[in-house]
Amino acid sequence: GGDSDEGPGLRVRAIKSEGEYGSGSMPGETLPSAALQIVASDIDGLAARLRRGDPPVIAAISSGRLLVDFLAVEPTEEPLLAKAIAALIARAASADAKDLPGDLQ
Repeated sequence: GGDSDEGPGLRVRAIKSEGEYGSGSMPGETLPSAALQIVASDIDGLAARLRRGDPPVIAAISSGRLLVDFLAVEPTEEPLLAKAIAALIARAASADAKDLPGDLQ
């Protein structure tokens, strides 16, 4: 389960996630986290758009879904990340479904 926001050709959902401790310091141990799961027809284009943003947002692609995990996001960075994600959603919502992939590349 989780909260979701949908636009044409774009689905965003808050999910539970798990991260790993860095540099293999604790193999097999995980940390609970939360992530945004984004499903769209052009995941690679969305990821590229986020990377090119200001600030750049690095997201993982897993099973055809874009995952923006909050594990390494500092509280002071949350408003910047929220702004970047909101801009991505707004742009997708304002596009026609057939034009979405080209607009987000």
